[in-house]
Amino acid sequence: MSSGTNKKAQAKKKKSKLRAPDDPNELSSEEKRRRKFLSRFFTAMFVIPGFFGALITIWGYFSPPFTTISLDDSVQLKNVFFGGNPWLLTCEPYKGQEVNSIFSGLSSLGSGQYKLGVINCELPMPASGKSIIERFKLNKQKKYSRNNLAFTVANGGKPKVVPSFYFSALNQQNNKKKKKKKKQLDTGTLIKNLDEYVTKKVSVRYGKVINGAQLTKQCLSKGSAGIVLVEGEPSLTTTSTIERLAQTYRTVWFCVVDRTKYSFSLEKKFPQLKENMEDGDGKLILFRKKKQKKMTESEDEISEKKGSKKKKDDILMVRQLNEVISTSTNVMEFMEKTMAKQDGYYLMEALRKKPTLRYRKKGGKNKNKNKIQKNKNKKDKKDKSTKTQKKENRPKRKKKATPPPPFDTPANSDTSDNKPTREQLEKEAQRRRRMDQEAQAHYAQAADNDEEDYDDDVEEDDEVEVYEEEEEEDDDVDDEDTIEL
Repeated sequence: MSSGTNKKAQAKKKKSKLRAPDDPNELSSEEKRRRKFLSRFFTAMFVIPGFFGALITIWGYFSPPFTTISLDDSVQLKNVFFGGNPWLLTCEPYKGQEVNSIFSGLSSLGSGQYKLGVINCELPMPASGKSIIERFKLNKQKKYSRNNLAFTVANGGKPKVVPSFYFSALNQQNNKKKKKKKKQLDTGTLIKNLDEYVTKKVSVRYGKVINGAQLTKQCLSKGSAGIVLVEGEPSLTTTSTIERLAQTYRTVWFCVVDRTKYSFSLEKKFPQLKENMEDGDGKLILFRKKKQKKMTESEDEISEKKGSKKKKDDILMVRQLNEVISTSTNVMEFMEKTMAKQDGYYLMEALRKKPTLRYRKKGGKNKNKNKIQKNKNKKDKKDKSTKTQKKENRPKRKKKATPPPPFDTPANSDTSDNKPTREQLEKEAQRRRRMDQEAQAHYAQAADNDEEDYDDDVEEDDEVEVYEEEEEEDDDVDDEDTIEL
């Protein structure tokens, strides 16, 4: 019996070893490796992010969600207040108090388009000896309140105070113009309102310049500015390029000028600016102000003696890009080299006068010809009206008196029988001489009067012409008057 059972067990083992090669339940070595790799990959994909997320939450719990700015670190202060990056800063709370929860909540619920920082507003700064509030005159701005004081710094501009009602639900309800039922605002709504306000304040702004005053205030008065001369309305590629430059170089103030409506005085200095462009394209001109060196003590004494001690103005430097910004590949390199702290000045040229902006003429020569013709027509009409008035006001001339007959003869008398005597002939001759003299004197006086009237007409006409020419010249000057910056 034992031998029979052993034979059956050996037969089962052989059958288990001898399987068909195409059995679907059997897994190959390659499939086993692929399944192991996928299982490890999915476990890592779910486990590792969760692990790092836990670390971040732990780090955020033990570390503050904002940067503490030290007054002793001058490099950090320059980067915050003059670097151009957007910041929302608040003053350190008094001892035993915590930072406002709305301010700290911006780190998790905010848009993330600006950085958060806390700084001591009471201690004096090492360079100036003034506190932050005194240095930037925060207490003189509207809606200033020392409680929950926060201010924005961005784009190289001065710090601006954030209204204090953004940190209190009750103040926000009282600040609304329309009276509604009071509803308690939750913390999330308060954080959202503050985030929208700060995002709007620190955003980069640029726009069109329509007159010389805006050109001076928005561009040339800044430390560095860029003017884009556009052919008509800027295209999408030109607009996107300007936005990219403004986001990268936040301390540069960009302005857009329509070249078809306004002429720029630097077009004479840079003839490339007059070259034809397609509609929507633009060319870039960069400006920087260079401070002049301070005068020595000897130079100060000399200037005081001469009485000409004046504050020297900054030198305005300029450089232009010869290519169209929408198609140029060297725009960023051009900006980087030109905006270098010291080396950029060597690539720029100094200007003696500030650039000007004026309106372009419409019509050109044809318009001037039409204007001259209209002025001539007006002058002719005026001359005709003055002459007709003079003729109407001129006194009427007396008719010539008809001389009497040589001698009176009765109607019924016969002249053939009655011959004139010698005395009658002499009297008749004297009377004719006297009449001839009176007629000559009358004709001479009438001629003199005519000449005087003619001279008056000529003088009055000349005066009218000169006045009209002066008016025309004044009108031309007003049309073409440049706006000094």
